[in-house]
Amino acid sequence: MVAESCETLAGRAEVGTSVAVRLDRQGPALVAFLALTVPGLGSIEVEVDMGSDVLILDARHASAVGIRLDDRVIRRVEGKDETGHAYVRSFTRLDDTIHVTGAPDVEQSGMEVMFQEIVYDGLTGDGFLRRFVVTHDVPGERMIFAPHD
Repeated sequence: MVAESCETLAGRAEVGTSVAVRLDRQGPALVAFLALTVPGLGSIEVEVDMGSDVLILDARHASAVGIRLDDRVIRRVEGKDETGHAYVRSFTRLDDTIHVTGAPDVEQSGMEVMFQEIVYDGLTGDGFLRRFVVTHDVPGERMIFAPHD
């Protein structure tokens, strides 16, 4: 993790791609939402979630992106979360390219994706974010994506 000064933040913005995020403040918590363009869905708003490895999409979106959750090739995991609620997680790979809306150069193809019934359209997952040097500019309500050196 790097704490930026005004000067170093400006430098990151010069070499990277800046995209707006929506910030939702709930007491001491702060949640960032990013627009992703997913073929079959168009632009959706996803929670920026560095704790998940894969892109997570709400199960209701599976058919729109060409996935049949009852297909035998889909890996399914059933269990209970930390709150005791039962879940079904379905894992597969999307061959299409997903990109940050308005920033087609911030993209990834062939992403592993998990479908689950969730409250949001999706969550980004670290698998997408770690492909870039990502700067979270909270006061500027943006994220800056740059290539690794």
